[in-house]
Amino acid sequence: MSKVIVYKGPGERGGTGERIFIKTEFANRPLCKQIPSYRWHPEEKVWHYPATVATVQRILEVFAGKELVPDVGVSEMMRQASRAADAQRFKDATDNLPRPPVRTEAWLHQRRAFAFGSNLPATMLAMDMGTGKSLVSIALAQFHQAKRVLILCPVSVIGVWPKQFATHAIDPEEWHIVAPSNKSAVRDRAIRIAAELRYAEARRQSVVVIINYESAWRPAMAELLKNVAWDDVILDESHRVKSAGGKASMFATALRRRSNQRIGATGTPMPHSPLDIYAQYRFLDPGVFGTSKNRFQNRYAVMGGYEGREVKGWQNMEEFQQRFESIAFVVSSEEALPDLPGAFPPIERSFQLGGKALKVYVDLAKDFVSGVDGGLIVASNSLTRILRFRQITSGHVKDEAGNIHHLDNGREKLLEDLLRDEIPRGEPVVVFAAFTADLEAIQRVTEGLGLRYGELSGNRRDGLAADSTMAPDIDVLGCQIKSGGTGVDFTRSAYAVYYSIGYELGDYLQSRKRLDRPGQIHKVRFIHLIADNAPIDRVMLEALAERRDLVEAILSAARAHELS
Repeated sequence: MSKVIVYKGPGERGGTGERIFIKTEFANRPLCKQIPSYRWHPEEKVWHYPATVATVQRILEVFAGKELVPDVGVSEMMRQASRAADAQRFKDATDNLPRPPVRTEAWLHQRRAFAFGSNLPATMLAMDMGTGKSLVSIALAQFHQAKRVLILCPVSVIGVWPKQFATHAIDPEEWHIVAPSNKSAVRDRAIRIAAELRYAEARRQSVVVIINYESAWRPAMAELLKNVAWDDVILDESHRVKSAGGKASMFATALRRRSNQRIGATGTPMPHSPLDIYAQYRFLDPGVFGTSKNRFQNRYAVMGGYEGREVKGWQNMEEFQQRFESIAFVVSSEEALPDLPGAFPPIERSFQLGGKALKVYVDLAKDFVSGVDGGLIVASNSLTRILRFRQITSGHVKDEAGNIHHLDNGREKLLEDLLRDEIPRGEPVVVFAAFTADLEAIQRVTEGLGLRYGELSGNRRDGLAADSTMAPDIDVLGCQIKSGGTGVDFTRSAYAVYYSIGYELGDYLQSRKRLDRPGQIHKVRFIHLIADNAPIDRVMLEALAERRDLVEAILSAARAHELS
């Protein structure tokens, strides 16, 4: 048999999803095994693979020079493969770039990312924090004319996505956003999402469902999500599914068959090693690296040590890079630098204040007094109440006897997620805070992650070198915001996290200048941690953005009943 017959068909033995089949002579067996995710069907005497564009691209490469006989379905995929190959030219294009369908003016690298992704059924947006992955993702969803979009993300960014659609979507009113609070039971959220999907369909609105990774795979939620035909599925911070055998990762893989278009978005696609890519690409396009973790590992890692389980080195890295980049648009903050005016826009990460802390917050908002764990929390005037509000959202509060009561760990957990998953390992970080208890929490998180901690506060200065720069032997500097206002240089770091802030606008602006100043060679990211369900954080953040006096802004909001 001189011809290579290629056709599409259903999965074997009732399996879900279509497959691509190859019928060819036995001499071509080594070639067939060069295509990822190969399986041999002995009864039909055919090879079969996932029906993806990457699979077709690989077939064309492997069988170059041989006579291919495709059916109609494979012929269409060959045309898609040609567009995907052509998309590579957009990565460094400056002319003839299509305008992304968003209201916001897109930067050059975002226009390139959109042009690249619009030619692919699956795209990895490997874009550094602050370079605008959300805009590109929304532009692609609108380009696809998506009616049903599912976004899986960490809890900390659930509240970010509705604002991103409100900012970037051409007509935000066309999008029905469903982002139920993670504080409610998973089953209750699934019931609500099902109702909201029916509501949006009745009104012919496009719907966006936003759910956190930890909830998505739970039985009640998974049953719902896997039975919806999604136009787009977006994995925000897609490295969260890097553990191939993890429940979130396996669920994402199952979702691939229920989605027309897939997007992975992360600034750290390989937080620990190249092996982190396998599970993310298994969701995006299994035709790139296959569906066997062992084959992937044996192809690119050199194993050794006890029972051959330790990675001793890497191999075939040129091939790995080529395959990774086949569907990946990569941009670092340094590459985006000429395209970005001034500093990166501020970044928000949010959490939900727990029930115990929220009750104390509400009690003080109503009556200036609350009881907790046998202690009495009294706010005798507006300024004291503001102080107590700020303490509560940080997870602690001081009673009349001077005792500290720990109420909530939401902010602490959010910082842990940020340092573990979003900020690249090895990058020095400055974390500003107002309260001593906050600094203690920052130290707990830092040391719990195996990172080195130093501090600049009224009690400690071990975070500073002799020349008043950030100490070279620490990973995280916890800095009391008043102590970090003047006379110090933190340009060793390009990441500043505001765990909490003080009253003074001047202190805040000065703290920013400790990183964003002459001597800084990178774009600085300023990241604010806020409680979504406690209004004081939002009021203070908006006041900072408008450079208004914080105390006056809070009192004005209180008079308008926004804090109660």
